[in-house]
Amino acid sequence: MYAQKEKTKDSGSYYKATAQFKPCSKKNVIQRLDLSKVDRSKLNFNAQSAFDLLDNNRANFKKVDKSGGDVNAVQDSEKRVTSAYKVISNVKGGRSPALQSTIGWLGNLEAENINAGHNGGHLIADSLGGSGTWQNMVPQDGPENKWGDWRKYERENKKAMEATGDPLIVRVQLGYTGDSVLPTSWKSQIEDKNGKDVSSYSA
Repeated sequence: MYAQKEKTKDSGSYYKATAQFKPCSKKNVIQRLDLSKVDRSKLNFNAQSAFDLLDNNRANFKKVDKSGGDVNAVQDSEKRVTSAYKVISNVKGGRSPALQSTIGWLGNLEAENINAGHNGGHLIADSLGGSGTWQNMVPQDGPENKWGDWRKYERENKKAMEATGDPLIVRVQLGYTGDSVLPTSWKSQIEDKNGKDVSSYSA
């Protein structure tokens, strides 16, 4: 389904987006990760880092604390971020290209496809003050992150902030299947200072 743009009394010129491309199709989710078919020596440095995090049933991934941070992240028992929120701003949060690449590779390896093209996707955009940290990034489909409805939604958040001049809060919720670190559901909404929904995203 392509993005559904709606102009409502509450949302003004902003729109609710339903993503065409989900973060991961359930048929590709791996319950028990098998890396035996991947030649680690042929991977680049960031991909090798992801491999090491996922090896031995994601043992090292589970050692990384992903709670709190500037986005108030909440993690589950598998150390996967399940929700985050932040009052957004025009001050960029700062990027970490190496970590972003490694997190994208987590998605490729989970999907058993090194050419899957996942990115380390920000839950709260860098342009809205979201940091380039474990608390604020998860594997996300590359085209959706760069050009899809998620990217459009991030731009709408910035427009809403600039239009109102008031503090706005972005909230994100993620869902997973089994013990995979690749999200299978992704929801976000932006609220004004009174808690009114300005726009939302669901994939």
